[in-house]
Amino acid sequence: MEAGFRNFSKAFVFVSSFCLSLVLTGCTFLSNPKSPQGYVRHCIRIMEKNGLYAKGEEWDAAKAIALGQAKGITTLDEAHDIVNEALHVCGGKHSTLRPPYKGAQKDYPEEAPEATFRDDSILYLRLPEHLGVSVSDSLYKYTLYNAICRHSDAKGYIIDLRGNTGGNMYPMLAALSPLIPDGACISFQQRQQTVPISIEYIRKSESLPLAGEQERALQKRPVALLTDSLTASSGEATLLAFRGLGNARTFGCPTAGYASANVPYTLPDGYTLVLTTSRDVARTGEIFCDDPIRPDVETDTPLASALAWIRSFLNAL
Repeated sequence: MEAGFRNFSKAFVFVSSFCLSLVLTGCTFLSNPKSPQGYVRHCIRIMEKNGLYAKGEEWDAAKAIALGQAKGITTLDEAHDIVNEALHVCGGKHSTLRPPYKGAQKDYPEEAPEATFRDDSILYLRLPEHLGVSVSDSLYKYTLYNAICRHSDAKGYIIDLRGNTGGNMYPMLAALSPLIPDGACISFQQRQQTVPISIEYIRKSESLPLAGEQERALQKRPVALLTDSLTASSGEATLLAFRGLGNARTFGCPTAGYASANVPYTLPDGYTLVLTTSRDVARTGEIFCDDPIRPDVETDTPLASALAWIRSFLNAL
């Protein structure tokens, strides 16, 4: 009897240990971000913690569907599809799951910014998109910043944001910082708080000096901004940095409607979860996100209209 009990105890311990091992192995598989199921759960955790729209019934339903679908998958391609569906609910149209970039830097055709005079007195500044792949932050920033400071006799400015689909906002605003007054130039409205971004902060983060008296004089001169349907994301943020200023006016077409901020999260397979975490807020208090930003003057000839307005502004002084 006693021997039988000992044998039963040993068998029970063995079976219990075996079952516990299976449970732990299963939990590890489900939570391992390199497994398809664990990958989905890992992404859902990131989205729920940080996503702009990760709250309410629509998100709860999308999360439940994603986690339910993940139980039956065996490949990362399936995981990507599930994450993409949930991502569009959690972050909206500006969020994306981006595959690894496999080309060389020289293969990405980024354009450098441009600073030229349109006549003897009006400085034209063209700001293309900027990801910092083949055009460095320094080249982008100093091309325009130095031109503005060097040509302090310019009587007005045209900032061309047409075709600027976005990228890194900081070199763009740093480049134009001599024309932007001190204080918050834009704010980001997150789920829990609104974070103001001052032009002083941008200058410091981009290793530029704070504005002096010469630059404060430039900030009173007329600034015309050109937009089109491709002006998006950081291009729209740059546009909003001038919104509400009495010496600024916008010309062209409504923008693309991606006036929100994204945060990239690198995933175990090299993909990047680009998640929208906040809306753009102008100095006027206006909140922008998925809707296009309309220009002050809608026109098919924005450059000519901008030049005419600047001359009119100067003649009225």
